[in-house]
Amino acid sequence: VSTMLRCLLALSVLLCSVHSRTSSSSAPEGTFVSFENGKAEGWAIIPSSSLPVLLDIYVNQTFHSHVLANEEPSGHNFSVSFPNSESNFRVDVFALAPESQTTKNRSYPLNDSPRTYDPTFRGLPIPQGVQGLDDENIVEELWRKKARVELTQRTAQKAELLQPGIQRYNVWWAAVENQVASSSSPLSCPEGTWLIPQNEQQRKELGFNKYHCYNTHFFKIFDDMFALDKTVGSITAAIIYCTPALYRYSGCTGFHFGKKIFKCGCVPRADAMPDWEDYITLLAWRYSQRSAANPITHWVMWNEVAYAGWLDYSPIIPNRAGPKGSNPLTPHQFDMLVSKYADMLFTAQRAIRRHTRAALMWVSTDRLWTRPKQKEGEPLHVGEVNFLDRLWPKVGIELDWGLVVHPYGPPNVSQWTPTTKKYTFLTLNEVIAYQRHKLLTVANVTAGGQAIRPQQWLYAAEQGWPHKGNPEALRAFYICSAHNISTSELHPNMIGVTHNFFQDSPGSNSQGGDNFGLVQPPPIVYFNLTNGVKVSLTYDAYVSTSPTKWRKSNNHFCCKQHRLGCMDE
Repeated sequence: VSTMLRCLLALSVLLCSVHSRTSSSSAPEGTFVSFENGKAEGWAIIPSSSLPVLLDIYVNQTFHSHVLANEEPSGHNFSVSFPNSESNFRVDVFALAPESQTTKNRSYPLNDSPRTYDPTFRGLPIPQGVQGLDDENIVEELWRKKARVELTQRTAQKAELLQPGIQRYNVWWAAVENQVASSSSPLSCPEGTWLIPQNEQQRKELGFNKYHCYNTHFFKIFDDMFALDKTVGSITAAIIYCTPALYRYSGCTGFHFGKKIFKCGCVPRADAMPDWEDYITLLAWRYSQRSAANPITHWVMWNEVAYAGWLDYSPIIPNRAGPKGSNPLTPHQFDMLVSKYADMLFTAQRAIRRHTRAALMWVSTDRLWTRPKQKEGEPLHVGEVNFLDRLWPKVGIELDWGLVVHPYGPPNVSQWTPTTKKYTFLTLNEVIAYQRHKLLTVANVTAGGQAIRPQQWLYAAEQGWPHKGNPEALRAFYICSAHNISTSELHPNMIGVTHNFFQDSPGSNSQGGDNFGLVQPPPIVYFNLTNGVKVSLTYDAYVSTSPTKWRKSNNHFCCKQHRLGCMDE
């Protein structure tokens, strides 16, 4: 290493003759640094920890020192002291590798103000591949049938052919706690539930506010599903949603979703916020880095928050469009809505931090960036940008948060116009530009410091194409196109994509009356996926997006059919 140290130059893109800096399969995927009282501490996260991780430290644009990071299970940590806590500094991170592995290095400049970055998460896993899966429905069906052989085979196929970087789940509060209300003293829990915490000592140690009866079925199924993620090499994202009837306002109306009245969007009552905190505490404790199952590291907090069907604060404030489709909220009511959500975020972060720092929360948005035209009586949509304009001053960078996007619609077509702004995959750069502008104007984070800020990261957690009007060949092309855009220089901030849904269930996946599910359902494509290749065009498209094929081979569906993801692009 000493020879390597002598030949390193101040410009991070230069290569040395002895070793090469690489950001391929062994490269740093993210760097997280705090700077307080003249000391920088951080983590370099790399997919493979088999190579040493070296850091160049620059202070006031001048080379300061080299640091060899210490290997730990969740990453490589480092600590550097500076003579002046107000110094400008930058950290360049790379892995050492033989000359034959020469590729481009990635540099992580840091902001010049120590107060603008609060080190609230460390060792956060970033997906090794952008493409992920929403495969919960089929996996849960096999789990309920106790079809262990098929489930094991399905998992093996995912690991071999798909290599998903991230897998997401609906971890709904109402499914976990729906029988007995919480109590300040231990409860006698009914059969099928588990008393948590079990005693006063455990309550204090784990940080619970009250005692609860949580459904044991929930733990059994998610313990198993998250453990499968670990065998595949995926990281786990959870959509945290759906207040139990025990804790929501009795007058919350919900809305018609398909043929049902849907009330999962009803927010917790003010007096039930300790129960909301306990639910997050439960998950952070149960699924942390100490868990045998995969930890939850990416927390999607609620769903499409600018739409009153999904974030429903009725009866406290109106949740329906007014006369001629107008927004009936007064400025004070709009502030109440956003403040409620911000309170949920801060409460959740407090619970998560008790048990892990390796976690990032995500604010969920839909594609209606500006307020759409509505009819009177429809569930109110306030427009995502209007909601975020009010959220930013409340949370700023005090929270570690990124932006979940739901880019429904043709991925390669722009629907962003001066009058009606709807994002698709193609125009997500507009969303990133907005977040970066807010980092500068609200949080005073200059361009140099924005590279490590999670607020300008995107996770496309839900988007898909219903079967009606979208034949399989077109849906397969959309998978290729979305991945091509998500892995391009246009969107370097996209950390993961999970389409809605990976595979159609027998009898269809109905969502609001439309049938989703990209891969053909069983028995066309087997539950174990062993016959998927060349049977389902959408499955072939998914296989193309594997990190082992995309832009590394010409022999895959997306390249051969659409000239996307080819190695000579």
